[in-house]
Amino acid sequence: VRARVLQSWSGLVEAKVLPIRSFPSVIAAAVERLRDKTAAVRRAAADLSAMMLSHNPYAQTLPLSQFEARRVEAAAELKQVEDSSAAQNEGPSTDSESSGVETEEGEVALPSLMDESSAILEKAKQRSHFYDKATQFIKKLHEGIDASCDMLGSAVATD
Repeated sequence: VRARVLQSWSGLVEAKVLPIRSFPSVIAAAVERLRDKTAAVRRAAADLSAMMLSHNPYAQTLPLSQFEARRVEAAAELKQVEDSSAAQNEGPSTDSESSGVETEEGEVALPSLMDESSAILEKAKQRSHFYDKATQFIKKLHEGIDASCDMLGSAVATD
């Protein structure tokens, strides 16, 4: 059953239908299964790890140091955008009824500046999230490489 589940995951990765947000958790499960007692499960886990490496959505090469640096940059950018957005919201208030458009419900819609600000904030959040997930994925791959090296040094023929 465990081997079939891993094979199913491999099929999803190969078909490129696995959501990006799921890559770190799936690779974590595969790395965990690399240490399973059953050879078929270990083989399926190794196949899944290889499939995820070849079909990863992050980059063609995965240098951890570069992704860590980009993750830190993205987090700093997100904090800066959040701070400027908060300062903008707490800034001096203007007569919102004269600068906005009244909707059918009687609410005042702010100009597109708020839309641009929220779009910038959303983009910064997505970038930060992307690099967080990428670094998690790369770290788990490193753990998988260590487990694979242990299997290569094993005296058991099925490893």
